[in-house]
Amino acid sequence: MVPRLEFKDEGSESVGWFIEKSLQLHKAPKLDGLIVEIGPHCPFDVDVGKWVENAVNRDVEDLDFKLLWTAEPTRFPKCLYTCDTLVYLTLSNQILVDVSSPASLPSLLYLSLHYVVYKDDGSLVRLLSSSPILKWLSVHRHENDNLKTFTVKVSSLESFYYDDNWLKNEVEDNEIDEVEVDAVEDNEVDEVVDNEVEVDEDDDLNGSLVIDSPALKNLQLYEVWDYCLIENMSFLDEAFINNVPNPDDKFLRSLSSVIHLYLYLTKSMVAITYPRSSSLFHVVACCNAIKFSRLIELHFHPDDLVDWLMPLIFLLQNSPQLKTLTIDNWVENAVNRGVKYLDFKLLWTADPTSYPKSLYTCDTLVSLTLSNQILVDVSSPASLPSLLYLGLHYVVYKDEDSLVRLLSSSPILKWLCVHRHEDDNLKTFTVKVSSLESLYYDENNEVDEVVDNEVEFDEDDDLNGSLVIDSPALKILNLYEVWDYCLIENMSFLDVAFISNVPYPDDKFLRSLSSVIHLYLLFTKSMVACCSAIEFSRLIEFYFLPDSLVDWLMPLMFLLQNSPKLKTLTIDNTVEISLLAT
Repeated sequence: MVPRLEFKDEGSESVGWFIEKSLQLHKAPKLDGLIVEIGPHCPFDVDVGKWVENAVNRDVEDLDFKLLWTAEPTRFPKCLYTCDTLVYLTLSNQILVDVSSPASLPSLLYLSLHYVVYKDDGSLVRLLSSSPILKWLSVHRHENDNLKTFTVKVSSLESFYYDDNWLKNEVEDNEIDEVEVDAVEDNEVDEVVDNEVEVDEDDDLNGSLVIDSPALKNLQLYEVWDYCLIENMSFLDEAFINNVPNPDDKFLRSLSSVIHLYLYLTKSMVAITYPRSSSLFHVVACCNAIKFSRLIELHFHPDDLVDWLMPLIFLLQNSPQLKTLTIDNWVENAVNRGVKYLDFKLLWTADPTSYPKSLYTCDTLVSLTLSNQILVDVSSPASLPSLLYLGLHYVVYKDEDSLVRLLSSSPILKWLCVHRHEDDNLKTFTVKVSSLESLYYDENNEVDEVVDNEVEFDEDDDLNGSLVIDSPALKILNLYEVWDYCLIENMSFLDVAFISNVPYPDDKFLRSLSSVIHLYLLFTKSMVACCSAIEFSRLIEFYFLPDSLVDWLMPLMFLLQNSPKLKTLTIDNTVEISLLAT
């Protein structure tokens, strides 16, 4: 026989009869699971309690009931709350949790209570206290569930998810009206102020959520609209805090042991509970008062209408172990508002921060600059149809494909500025942008090491190097400190080139510059052998800075002979000597 039965009502009025007959025909003494979803068309007279009793009598381990009908909430038989075999229990929607007598659920590990109602506070307390080994609890509150305080006191609990979102739509609508409409009635504002939750500091239980679960490792709180008290939580590994409007130092202190914190700071946290001028001070004071001694990862998502910089600074100062910081809203909110110019420079010591995917699909972005502790992660196809200017300064990349996707997503990119990071995860930096007109590239890392250990390249392998340029529209090229092999192709319209310290040029490299009109060349020893082979047919201005240790006169003569249109020559080896001296 089938050890597990699942029934989902898809609109049939006979579903109740079908379930009852199926349970009668199922003769096996053991029933592993009974999953039932009843829709709005099911008759009200079906005996759901009888199905529960049938499953309990067969030592059921997994029981999941979802009642979506419009009947009054249904009370289940008392035997449900004394089932010693039950491991998984999910109760959803039109169910009345009535635990009027002592209960015992010695095997229960996973409990879900979704939009149910309770006979009273005592029913919830008895249900949870009857589960001595409960590990996982998921709660979605009902708007009118008959509870004033939702108390979770479970010594064994390790993971807790709580969502009290029945006020969500109403509150969000009020916030939108406040932003979009200037003429808000005075009595509406006063009503919000007057309805603030008052918490007596001597009465810890005056609120909607009380958590006392010392073994808790994972905490997820969403839309906790009333006062929240958390006690005895010293081993917390992860916390997801999303829209808790009334935090105080007690609440934040309860999170002080967390290792991974995901904090969503919304306008309601500041404006609803503390609408007067002291609101920001209160939030700042809370953040300043708590030390997060174990915090390693902070995912910070502030609402774009919140003045959050000062609270964040205090959080960072009080998190000595922090390694990873991710801030969502800077980019996400800017993208959602059709931003044209974005410039981020992260100088902290935390690990590089990745930005949301929406950054790389922003169709309004014209100028983008990313600097320092930023991880460029373009894992999926990108699209930046308006991007003209791109700066990548000392960032790191997830992989070479991330760079390729970023550049290929910019069909009209004109200007690219790159400062390479010492460990940016790239072997080859490829610039293949057909529209690009100006490129600045600086790779000034590991200078001493490269000089001492010259790199040998296979001439038949064009891609064995750090820089490959294939941008046929390029007009301005600036190369500084290119310490590995450099390959340049398809550059027939070059107007200006600044070449400073490219230790390993060959005839291919210099030939790529043959179309240049204005050339500024820092001439090094390694360039000597290539000078006689290249003709600079368009060169008009030549700024020549020879290394003081190079015998440069003969190479210069070859360069002059191969530049028939040259009009201006500047030789400035004194400047280079002073530069080397510094």
